[in-house]
Amino acid sequence: YRRQRQMCIRDRFNTVRMEAVKLLSRYNDANFVEAVRLGVNDPYELVSRLCADYAGNIGDPALLPDMVTAYLDCQERSRAAYTLSNSLALFPKEDVAAAVNDFYARNNRYKGEAENRNVIKQYDRQVKFAEEHIAQMTDTTLTDAKRTSAIRFVRNNPYHQHLDTFFDLSLIHISEPT
Repeated sequence: YRRQRQMCIRDRFNTVRMEAVKLLSRYNDANFVEAVRLGVNDPYELVSRLCADYAGNIGDPALLPDMVTAYLDCQERSRAAYTLSNSLALFPKEDVAAAVNDFYARNNRYKGEAENRNVIKQYDRQVKFAEEHIAQMTDTTLTDAKRTSAIRFVRNNPYHQHLDTFFDLSLIHISEPT
């Protein structure tokens, strides 16, 4: 795995770095997490987007500082920034807020305090949107169509902090008589 990880970091060919990350994803170990951490800031946008997706799926809070840095420093790469914002929404609110606040504490940015507030506000909107869908999933007073729609939204996003809710919902459904 060491060779693939080195390729992720050092190879001059974009496609080699991308394929190395894909190969490491099969093993889902510390080498993969390290490759994802480095990959969110890769100069090749496709590698950065791929790693942003992987970071959200992994859900390791150790990735947050690099994700936040890539998100806030690479706004000219709008597709990578969009993917990063979606992946950040999969993490617990407190962890993301702490990573954003740490970023602004380490960086002297023009109007940094206002920018920090706006980033947190935008993140809060995304989290609220997701939490509304999760609440709809568990609301038995809604029609099956509305609950199914909410499930379709959530199924593609591993909201790690809500796993207990998802398990409870599946157990309720399994225990209901047919």
